[in-house]
Amino acid sequence: MTFRFNVNKITAFLFSAGALIQLFAAGELLENTDFSKKNPKGFPLNWSCINGTKGSPSQGWMTIQHPKGKGAVMVQVFRPRPGKRIFFSVEVNPSADCKVRAYLECEFTDQGKRKGFNSGSAWKNAAAGNWLTLSGELPPLPRDYTTCYLAVWNNNGTPMQIRNPHAEISLKEEFKVPSDLGGKWELRQHRYTPQGLELTGMKPAALLRNISVTPGKKYELSYQAQVLKSQQLSDDGGFFRLRSTLSPDGITGKNGNSDILHGQGSNVQNRVHVFSIPADSKIGKVTFAIRGGNPGVVRLSHFALKELPVKPSDFWSVKLLRPFYRDAFFAGDDPSVIEGEAESGGAEKLRITLQNKVYEFPVTGKITKFRIPFGLPEGKYSFRCDFLKNGKAEKSFTKVVARYPKAANTVTVTPERKIEINGRKFFPVFMKLRPGITEETLYFAARAGVNTTFMHIGDEEVMLHKLDLAQKYGIRMFIYPAPPFNAAGLPKFRDNVKKRLTDRIIKHPALLGYLMPDEPLLAGVPIPVIQEEYRILKAHDPYHPCWLNAAPRNSVEDLKPYGAACDILSVDVYPIPYPNSHSGLADKYPTCCGKYALRMNEIGCGKKAVFVYLQGFAWHECTSDPKAVKKPYPTRRESRFMAYDSLLNGGTGYWLWGSGHVRSKEFFRLLYAMTAELHRFSGLFAEGKQLKDLITSNPAVRCAVMAHNRKQYFFLLNLTQKTQQAAVSVQGEILNSDSGTLADGKVSLAPYEVMVVSTAALPPPQYAIPVRNEAFERLGDPAYRDIEAKKRLLSLPLYDGKANWIWFRNGQHGMSRCFAEKKFAVAKAGEKVSLLVSADDRFIVYLNGKKVAQNGGWDQMRSIDLTKLVSPGENRLTILGIDAGAPPCALIAELRVGSRMICSDASWKVKEAFKGDPVPASLDSEENAVIVAPFGKGAWGRNRVRIFSE
Repeated sequence: MTFRFNVNKITAFLFSAGALIQLFAAGELLENTDFSKKNPKGFPLNWSCINGTKGSPSQGWMTIQHPKGKGAVMVQVFRPRPGKRIFFSVEVNPSADCKVRAYLECEFTDQGKRKGFNSGSAWKNAAAGNWLTLSGELPPLPRDYTTCYLAVWNNNGTPMQIRNPHAEISLKEEFKVPSDLGGKWELRQHRYTPQGLELTGMKPAALLRNISVTPGKKYELSYQAQVLKSQQLSDDGGFFRLRSTLSPDGITGKNGNSDILHGQGSNVQNRVHVFSIPADSKIGKVTFAIRGGNPGVVRLSHFALKELPVKPSDFWSVKLLRPFYRDAFFAGDDPSVIEGEAESGGAEKLRITLQNKVYEFPVTGKITKFRIPFGLPEGKYSFRCDFLKNGKAEKSFTKVVARYPKAANTVTVTPERKIEINGRKFFPVFMKLRPGITEETLYFAARAGVNTTFMHIGDEEVMLHKLDLAQKYGIRMFIYPAPPFNAAGLPKFRDNVKKRLTDRIIKHPALLGYLMPDEPLLAGVPIPVIQEEYRILKAHDPYHPCWLNAAPRNSVEDLKPYGAACDILSVDVYPIPYPNSHSGLADKYPTCCGKYALRMNEIGCGKKAVFVYLQGFAWHECTSDPKAVKKPYPTRRESRFMAYDSLLNGGTGYWLWGSGHVRSKEFFRLLYAMTAELHRFSGLFAEGKQLKDLITSNPAVRCAVMAHNRKQYFFLLNLTQKTQQAAVSVQGEILNSDSGTLADGKVSLAPYEVMVVSTAALPPPQYAIPVRNEAFERLGDPAYRDIEAKKRLLSLPLYDGKANWIWFRNGQHGMSRCFAEKKFAVAKAGEKVSLLVSADDRFIVYLNGKKVAQNGGWDQMRSIDLTKLVSPGENRLTILGIDAGAPPCALIAELRVGSRMICSDASWKVKEAFKGDPVPASLDSEENAVIVAPFGKGAWGRNRVRIFSE
């Protein structure tokens, strides 16, 4: 009765307020889902807060709360077509732990009495600071229903953000496919048309259930795909990322990826998903799920299922164990023999051919180990493996084995997956320097134990200067060579690598390696593009490794092709506060860091160095929105736990992300304390060996063991958020702990505490800390000055105009430059003329050919008064945008002339520029600009660009 009373109050309130009710046939049923349209009082149209609830709109979400702590509720009334099921979803984010619910409610009259039903309205627990998705489905609406509405609640009135409300007709109808495929589609937020299934990216997967299969069989599920709409930063037509999955678990090849390109042939492309059902399984029916991994729409049609012949050779493989790294011998390696193993169960003989010499090995089991002489001079050699059956080659593999001459600086990965520089193991302690790479920032970071950072590719002399400074303070440098995100950028990437990664750069002792595109699978970078980038870098410089960072999403199978196209593999995961949805695993707690280290080793097949990018920031610092709910920083205990949990689960370096966002000097000192601690342990982690864990009396307490020079070091970790005790068979002094105790074989640890115990002192640090520089110390660390500057920037007003981020066609590649021009008329002298301008990453402004301003930092929009610089009549504004190293590339401008506003858009003229080009006299004959993204969209988002005056 209580629930029905609330429903009646909601309905009565909305109708008395004159809520707009419309009839929808299909598509999005709700109005104003981004809350951008407002009534004269500033409240979002079509939405209502009731029962004393207060609501305030922001950019893309609503915040509701009840000032008296009662349940806060927001609703929208709408009128869908009768007889259809309605699916809905909405995301909520409370500022304090509470219970939440959302539901669709339908009311109708039966024999004069008002009745109703809903999609289910059970309360769910919601954690503070975490977005939670609520969804449900409303049964078919009767023809005589009176009203339908969406209601979103919490139980105690705490401030709660609401975003992405969605409702549409739920399609659960049979899709006409060949009879051997069978099954029934559940489309939900996608559309079925006579031409095929129209799949909308970033929505829940479309499901095809009850496909009949047989254990022990191999299948090919084929279909056709055509991109209808794709929203990419590049203007080459873009691509659409498809991700498919088969369930239940146990299917071999259950995950698949496809890149569907615009403009390729007829734009209709054939795609397949190959999978096998294990012979010992009981799987008879499978469900095929497919979803889009980036914004856009793709049409899928002509589904077919075909049984494939199963051959034992499908699972055969060859792996080299010596040489281990890149199948190549470097100076210091023993090139006398090649060793490896072949998985070839079912073959009779393994034949290896090298330089016209043939070696044969009998196959007696699943794995065949082989060892053949090499000893060849420097060069590259074809290495062929044939699996023989009945005297014929059943399957063949060809590899290229290289022997490289000695280089001035060689960085490799050892079989223990550790980085080695010129034969000496190296334990990286990585942090992005703040505010940039200068002698002062390098000095203070090195004093805090940092020994690794990165820089963007640039001019040779600039890079050499930075490398020289890094070498002075014992810091190694990765270079980010502006890799492209699509095939169109590969030619310029190849030229950029050849031109800018010169012999002087490659031979510099401070160079550690190269950084590949960040999170390429999540960003939708096609696998062939990543593979080609890796091939280009290896061919140009075989002496330095390539590092690729993955997002904490996707399956092992999805990521393996990306993991194969690099030498160092990492993943970023930031779980504080917990439970935190940033982790894509079931584990949403700090313990996910160790699980991700194990996962990346599986993805790298045990042949890559592995790092886990750890949290060096608080989540609210990733936005400049002053209304963002503040989130906690990782504590010292949490920071230490995440570090050691990842290192003791297969991580081979300490990696911090987010230091550039930090707004607290106290927390930044904690980060430096962590890098200093890992400097102390660097000798152990570089040269030591991890042994088997010791068993403790409490599974919540782990005892990991490291050995170095016959000495053992015990790492005791509390794996929970509660204080834990355990009996442990370790002795020695406590080398490192916060508040834990160890006495009489019993240890007590606070939540997520780490204790290190040994009878021996730690081995010496692997690298030296630079001597104290009194002049720098008097000036102070520039990182702390940058923190204060960041606070001042955040106090400036936000830009929220109608300008667009623009660039030239096919210009999304690192180090690109763009001239953009707009002509405008000034009626008379003294007419007010002002300009707002920014660029990713720098800009120079010219008025009538004369330079008037310049600045850097895409999040800092400069306000320039041009009133005294313009002339009556026509004037010419030219902006040079300069990318500093990696896409996206764009500039943005808003020009005000009197009461007129001229925003950067597709009418502006643009031209590709090169370093040293003079400002052109006119761009009249050049092409129109390409809109990379309207303001508020794309990589730059909203609530991030601040306006500052001259």
